[in-house]
Amino acid sequence: MDENNRLPEEDEKKEPEEINNVQEPDGCAQPAEAPTETDDSLTEEEYITAQAYTDNVLDQMGQTQVRGGWAKELYEWTSSIAIAVVLALLINQFLFALVQVDGQSMEPTLYHNERLVVRKAFYTPKQKDIVILKSEAIQKYIVKRVIALPGQTVDFDGERNVVVDGVTLDEPYIKEKQISFGNLYAYPLTVPKKGEIANLDYIMSEANLKAGKGTMTFDMRADGSVEIKGSELVADGVFEEGKTTYKQNCYFVMGDNRNHSSDSRTLGLIPESEVVGKSSIRLFPFSKIGKID
Repeated sequence: MDENNRLPEEDEKKEPEEINNVQEPDGCAQPAEAPTETDDSLTEEEYITAQAYTDNVLDQMGQTQVRGGWAKELYEWTSSIAIAVVLALLINQFLFALVQVDGQSMEPTLYHNERLVVRKAFYTPKQKDIVILKSEAIQKYIVKRVIALPGQTVDFDGERNVVVDGVTLDEPYIKEKQISFGNLYAYPLTVPKKGEIANLDYIMSEANLKAGKGTMTFDMRADGSVEIKGSELVADGVFEEGKTTYKQNCYFVMGDNRNHSSDSRTLGLIPESEVVGKSSIRLFPFSKIGKID
C-alpha cells in the first residue's frame, strides 16, 4: 500500500497538553483572602494609646447626652412652672381669689383673720350677698353685706330696723341694731341705677368724701351751674337738673356688726366698678370650713 494513503492506527492518540493556567468564566472568580490584622500588629504602647482615645470619645459622648438630658428636663420644669403661674394669675384676676378678713365689722358672721374664697366671674350682686369691695373712699379692700340694689330705696324705722322698698328686712345675722345712721345722706335714699335721673345731693356727698384727694372736682359756676369731673356716679361735664343720668349701678352695703362698721352710711354708695366679687365659702379656720350664709 502506498504510504501516502496509510490510515492512522486506532491506538495512536495524542497526549493531552498540560494546562497550567485556567481562567474561570466572568463572575465566577474566587475572592482573594483578605489579610487580617490582630492586636499582635500593634505595639503595647500603641494599643494603650488607642484604647485611651476610644474611652475618652465614649466618655465625652456620655457627658453630652447627660448635659442634653438635664437641659431638656430643666426646660420642661421651667415651662410647667411658667404655665402654672400664668394660670394662677388668670384665675386670680378673673375667676376666684383668696382673701383674709381684717377687723370686726362683719361679726358674728365673719371674724378677724378668717380666709374666704371670692368668686369674681359672671357675678351680679344680690340682696344680702356678702361681697368683697375695693373702696375708693378709704383705698382698701373691705367685706360687707349688700342691703339694697340699684333703684331700691333704703330707710330706717323707729326701731332702727332697715327698710328696703317699704319692707322691713329680716336680719338674723346682725350682732345688734345700729345706733347711728351716719350723717352722709338724708333718708329715705334711692340707690343710683344706671340710666336714671341723677340726684345732685348724692354727687355732692361723693365730692365731700373725695375732698383733698384730687380725684374729683365739683365746681360751682357764677351762673349757678355745676361742672363735675372724676365722679363715679355721672359723666364729666355740666350737671343738668332733670337730664343728667347715672353712668353705672350702685349698691348700699352694711356690715353685720352695725355699730363697728364703716359702710355706705359713712363711706358712701358703692359703684358697680368697686365690686370685686361674692364671698360664699370659708376656708379657714378648718373647724368652720364651708358655705357662708
